Amino acid sequence: MLEDSAQDYLLNQEETLPTTTASIHNPKKLSIIPLIFLIYFEVSGGAYGEEAAVGAAGPLWAILGFLIFPFIWSIPEALVTAELATAFPGNGGYVIWAHRAFGPFWGSLMGSWKFLSGVINLASYPVLCVDYIKLVFPLLSSGLPRYAAILFSTLFLSFLNYTEETLPTTTASIHNPKKLSIIPLIFLIYFEVSGGAYGEEAAVGAAGPLWAILGFLIFPFIWSIPEALVTAELATAFPGNGGYVIWAHRAFGPFWGSLMGSWKFLSGVINLASYPVLCVDYIKLVFPLLSSGLPRYAAILFSTLFLSFLNYTGLVIVGYTAVCLGLISLIPFLLLALFSIPMIDPSRWISLGNQGVEKNWSLFFNTLFWNLNFWDNASTLAGEVEQPQKTFPKALFSAGLLTCLAYLVPLLAATGATPLNQQAWVEGYFADVAQIIAGKWLKVFLEIGAVLSIIGLYEAQLSSCVYQLLGMAELGFLPQCFSVRSKWFNTPWVGILVSTSITIGVSFMNFTTLISSVNFLYSLGMLLEFASFLWLRRKLPTMKRPFKVPMKLPGLVVMCLIPSGFLVYIMSVATGTVFSVSCLVTLVTIVWYFVMNFCKSKRLTNVEDEDLE
Repeated sequence: MLEDSAQDYLLNQEETLPTTTASIHNPKKLSIIPLIFLIYFEVSGGAYGEEAAVGAAGPLWAILGFLIFPFIWSIPEALVTAELATAFPGNGGYVIWAHRAFGPFWGSLMGSWKFLSGVINLASYPVLCVDYIKLVFPLLSSGLPRYAAILFSTLFLSFLNYTEETLPTTTASIHNPKKLSIIPLIFLIYFEVSGGAYGEEAAVGAAGPLWAILGFLIFPFIWSIPEALVTAELATAFPGNGGYVIWAHRAFGPFWGSLMGSWKFLSGVINLASYPVLCVDYIKLVFPLLSSGLPRYAAILFSTLFLSFLNYTGLVIVGYTAVCLGLISLIPFLLLALFSIPMIDPSRWISLGNQGVEKNWSLFFNTLFWNLNFWDNASTLAGEVEQPQKTFPKALFSAGLLTCLAYLVPLLAATGATPLNQQAWVEGYFADVAQIIAGKWLKVFLEIGAVLSIIGLYEAQLSSCVYQLLGMAELGFLPQCFSVRSKWFNTPWVGILVSTSITIGVSFMNFTTLISSVNFLYSLGMLLEFASFLWLRRKLPTMKRPFKVPMKLPGLVVMCLIPSGFLVYIMSVATGTVFSVSCLVTLVTIVWYFVMNFCKSKRLTNVEDEDLE
């Protein structure tokens, strides 16, 4: 009777397959290579786990088992799957097969059985992951740290699945790529500027707790807010890739646009080189082998290549990765703040420092500047943002609030909960404070957070650099190859390759002078940016500005004058070597501009100036 009913049911079925809204509206489809590896991980994932077969029956039976069992089980199951998945190619798989064979009751039952078996099996993987990690971090063997690691690994892996990014395989998916939404943009801006409290320790060491707290309270109003307001107005008025390059071009012409691009790109890409080095410096605490010599250089090289490849996979993936990295790297500081509450003595916040320790104002201001600049970097991504006119102001405001809290909360917790030892307040001291307040487990967690933060900083900075190069190519300042996008990921792969190559080259140098030159070049770029902002207000007063700083021109001059004075101070204290290097770099970029003009005039390149008017 069951067979007759099934046959009648099949005969009465329409030849349409159940589908979902997602499958209709999602233009991106899996191609064969990702599908092969998804099936591989559904079934196997490698030889991990087959050891028990040898332990249970010896080598011969284990080898015979893995030779014969595929013919008994794997091949029949794969053949059934191949036939039915191609006959009924809809989301649901075996649920559809049972539905079409025996009706909705059996389809529902099949779905329940398979889902429960799958999701319970799924629970084993975060546990196994932590079991391997605890071999390196024994702290995760038991108790709260183990449960926390399992929880966070589960949430991170699930969030990665949530991003739903697959390889684009159709023309439609290439010409209509996904745009950055507000949440990923917030975290990209956050990593362009901050990345967390890692690195602010030197402010306490240089001037004491009170000045450090006041610095991170007041400096945003002097520097960060003006820079963010300028970025919000100009990025929404000129929402294209290139950001500040476009602004200088529109204000003063192509020469200044090219010069702005050169200053900003070089300052960004040299700054980028510090992140793989810092990443390896944290990893060597666990693997001392990476402290020097060939292993260290190899680790820097491979970390740079790996992080750059992640950027190559697409800005949306980078954006959601930044969300994950940001949330996880903030958690240890949140825990630090919570555990410190019973230990806080507010009188420690007003300390001017230990007696006998001189104030290092140069280090103090450089630390503030280093931790609170680069608000304008995200403007180079404006062409990749969903509705940039609406999204950018909201993202900048949210990232600003997040950045201020990320600096002030840990600073107040650490300085208020521990006795002041000013000379100990150097980079990495937050990890020691975490151990004092909550134990070694929080120190390890905070050091892991530091590595994740550095990864986020690298990804955000590299994204800014490569899309700036793309924008400069579109404006005619660089050869057209810099605007070519990957057919797989829609990313400007030449810009990624060039930026990564420079990063690798600088990573193996002693770049103390180069970093100082970065600050000098960045200061030149920012002075030109403020001038462009003011001149565009005067030159194009009636131009549509989706976001407009609510001030008249005299008020804007005052707003820009204060941070400009700080930039002039940074440049005035530069050494002769830094000044010489910066002048040489500027001279080379000027020569490059005229070389490009000559090539265009002789039609030696396929570059055409883009009409911005």
